[in-house]
Amino acid sequence: MAAIAACSMVGASIGMLVNVTGLFFSPIAEDLQVGRGSVSMSLTIANLVYAVAGTFAPSIVRPFNYKRFLWLSALVVVLTTCGIAATPNLIIFYLLSGLRGVAAGFTGPVLMSILVNNWFYQKAGLINSIAMAVSGLAGAIFSPVLSGIISVSGWRVATLANAALLLIFYLPALLLPVGYFPESSGLKPYGASSETEKSIKETTAPVLPVLVLILTVFAAMGPYLTACGPHLPGLADSHGFSASVGATMLSICMFTNSGGKLVFGVLSEKIGSKRSMFIYGVLTLSGVLMILLIPSMITLYVGAGLLGLVYSLGSVGIVLATRDFVGLANYNRIYPKVYMVAIMSNAVASSAIGFMYDASGTSRMPFLIGALFVLILIAMLLIGYPIRKKQLSSLSLEQQ
Repeated sequence: MAAIAACSMVGASIGMLVNVTGLFFSPIAEDLQVGRGSVSMSLTIANLVYAVAGTFAPSIVRPFNYKRFLWLSALVVVLTTCGIAATPNLIIFYLLSGLRGVAAGFTGPVLMSILVNNWFYQKAGLINSIAMAVSGLAGAIFSPVLSGIISVSGWRVATLANAALLLIFYLPALLLPVGYFPESSGLKPYGASSETEKSIKETTAPVLPVLVLILTVFAAMGPYLTACGPHLPGLADSHGFSASVGATMLSICMFTNSGGKLVFGVLSEKIGSKRSMFIYGVLTLSGVLMILLIPSMITLYVGAGLLGLVYSLGSVGIVLATRDFVGLANYNRIYPKVYMVAIMSNAVASSAIGFMYDASGTSRMPFLIGALFVLILIAMLLIGYPIRKKQLSSLSLEQQ
């Protein structure tokens, strides 16, 4: 049940919010007679307050108020989405997007990952992957649906449909008897006994500032490319392809977003987090270069699919890297700050990419920048893991 609740939280707060937002950029811009950059600024605003809310969530949400926060946040998200459907101008649109971002932040990946860590001492990486995969699956399934509604009935009706889907996605987390800790239900965390020794060992390991810096850089690089995902329709247009090709690219990207996270979770259990992230980094880089340099319909589809793998690095990868670099004992303190960097990177990128598109009429430059960022991300992995290994080895020698 805890895994289902986790899937519910991110399926709504990411899948039915962030991952389908790109579909609305052009129709809203045309209706309000503004540029795509101005519309995508709403996503920047929402993501910034989303990040701040997620950072403070561990300090505010407690076992006794956990369910009340979920209910309040879910209702605000749904109601503000309904309000956006009736927005007459950009100012109201920005205000409602910001309020929705705050509410969604309290139900997002920070609280979800802490919930998973509380309930799962073993297989936490796999459960996080499954939960985050739902966000991609939601985007993959409902992007064509919402796109069709936009084409037939307009973006306002599609936004109301999005609000209804948000409520449906939130219901399992709201209704299932899953508390903040499993002990509140008379249960123990999965794998608690076998994890105790490792947890104690990691508690004695101090947090190295250099590893926090590496995590910060890592968190800033991956989410930039996740912000490129919603702009795939614009890139298809830049290459001279129809809107349907762009929508298909976005849908493929969301499918590999979802499926890639499932595979990533299994891989991380089999070959470790470092190797899994390295493989995904190389594949993502290949996809971006394919989209940029070989713009045929087939390569655009394949490249979009490979680009979808970056969502694993920008979400589950950050969770696993944080656990690996600072340990479980320090996770609740470090991860919200690292995640805030990731969301802010995504937020800034969302509007920056839109403005770059408005200025140049093409999305090529943002994707080229993304390729560079993937190289930096891979470098952070190759630097960080040896440092952590050396730290734990030194600690082990001291304890002998």
